[in-house]
Amino acid sequence: MWNSHIIAKLLANEQQQQEFQDDNKMFMQLTITRYLIEAFTKNPHLADGDMFAYRDYVQCNVPRLVSEEEERNADLPKCNVRAAKARQEGNKLYLKKNYLEALEKYNESICWAQIDSEDLAIGYANRTAIYYENEEYEFAMANIALAKRHKYPERLMPKLQARELRCKGKIDAGEHKSSTPCPKLVVNVEPNPKIPFVAQGIAMKELPHFGRSMVAERDFKAGSVILCEKPMMVSISPEAKYKLCQSCSSENFLSLIPCPHCVSVMYCSEECWKKGWDVGHRFECGIYDKLASMPFDECQMGPKMLFYGLTLFNDDVKKMRKYCRSHGRTGSNPFDLDYTKENPLDAFKVFHTAKMQPRGHTLDNVYRLVTAILYTIYIQQPLIRSLFVTKTQQNFLLKCIFEYSIVVNRLIVVREPSIDLLHTVASVCNHSCDPNTHVMYRSSQLKFVVIRPICKGEQICISYGPIWGETCAYERYRKLSIFEIDCACVVCNPNTFRNWLINNKQQSPAFHNNLFVMKKVLLNETFSNADKMNALQQFIQRYGYVHPLHLFRQVLTMYRERLSVVFANEVMFAMRERIFASLN
Repeated sequence: MWNSHIIAKLLANEQQQQEFQDDNKMFMQLTITRYLIEAFTKNPHLADGDMFAYRDYVQCNVPRLVSEEEERNADLPKCNVRAAKARQEGNKLYLKKNYLEALEKYNESICWAQIDSEDLAIGYANRTAIYYENEEYEFAMANIALAKRHKYPERLMPKLQARELRCKGKIDAGEHKSSTPCPKLVVNVEPNPKIPFVAQGIAMKELPHFGRSMVAERDFKAGSVILCEKPMMVSISPEAKYKLCQSCSSENFLSLIPCPHCVSVMYCSEECWKKGWDVGHRFECGIYDKLASMPFDECQMGPKMLFYGLTLFNDDVKKMRKYCRSHGRTGSNPFDLDYTKENPLDAFKVFHTAKMQPRGHTLDNVYRLVTAILYTIYIQQPLIRSLFVTKTQQNFLLKCIFEYSIVVNRLIVVREPSIDLLHTVASVCNHSCDPNTHVMYRSSQLKFVVIRPICKGEQICISYGPIWGETCAYERYRKLSIFEIDCACVVCNPNTFRNWLINNKQQSPAFHNNLFVMKKVLLNETFSNADKMNALQQFIQRYGYVHPLHLFRQVLTMYRERLSVVFANEVMFAMRERIFASLN
């Protein structure tokens, strides 16, 4: 079955791949550092140079960072020979019951296969065997339909039809997993009438030391789901290109379809492919593998935001440049938009004019060098070359890649392994090493859940990764440095930390008794998950005043873990439900 140990294996594989990716990035970052040292040694003026000086330097002095193999793969068309080879590797993994690895190989085969070829259809059909083995009958049926649509060979049809009949029988008998109800974490307090995915009583305010901040204008109880937002832009790392939708980041149980024009990206549906093509992939199709060799993931998201904006300006470079020249970062408020009237251009303008807190310039030269390399790759793409014709327009392209890469890095609040995500409203929320709100993301869904009482006027904070008490000080600093954050939260401020730590109110005599009772509820298998969540929320709401008492922080950790499990189940159920609906 596709159960917890299968999911755990997937996560373990992702962790191993992330470790490898981190090693590769470290090598690339060392390479970038070496190039910077060489540049400053030979051209000392570059230390104070702008991105135009770096572009000139890169074009004349920096050797190819893209390997010859990556260069060849970037220009290769669909190839049934490569598709067959990947499929055979997938078959070997399938026989070993390494189903997740086999699915990834089948997806690679599907990407390489020529459109409407036998190899493409067989790739879809091979996925059906894995879904059937794992009792994912809805996904098996969807892939059977894909195989038939792409001219599955008649000589193999009887076996596929037999599997189709078995799947129909299981679904008709109610054995499909989407038939089992699943609790959902939806906004469970009054929603904002103009922002339905955000709770009423939340606003953006400028706070000293924090800048843009998300602030509560009313009290919120533990368990309040206050935000359910989809990403404005997604960037998928190359090691996950056969596992995640390039448009919405959904894994869709790895049931993905390829870009019909290249071998480097996949999507969860035709709708996502059309959207992904329109808002950005058409600018990177054919050069994706070249771009993927660059370090610093946030530098990949910067160009995506530029081309997303250009799409919203109807590919009119002059019009977009005119707007950008007349609108600087004077400040904008995502809460001012009416999200019941979808207008992506307004949301992009909020991004473009967002006011940033002053920051150090330690990494600026690194950004300039990476931007110059990215520009050199992008300008070779035929569509981009046809739009950015004049020197002025090409300078605009370079400047936007540089600026947007930095700004995106400042606005991203969630970084998942292999994924960078940019959200319009959630980007206002600041980090705290002692968050009062738990953030969860998976398959295009971002949710904020209050984990301890929030009072009116209090800042709503999430953790961008490190949490005090669970992560050592060095590890917190290392993770925050990735975001270029000089943390000002109560934990990291030496002027407030000691008083915050020792001046908590004394717990009542009933605290330990109720803690004991709550733990018994959590360990009792006769209680439902809803009962256990309710017990946690009531305890946290009642004794939130003792925070940061160690025992109370342990309860918060348990609550976050259970929220994450509920959320993961909800996401998987939603994927099954969507596939099941598409079959009818």
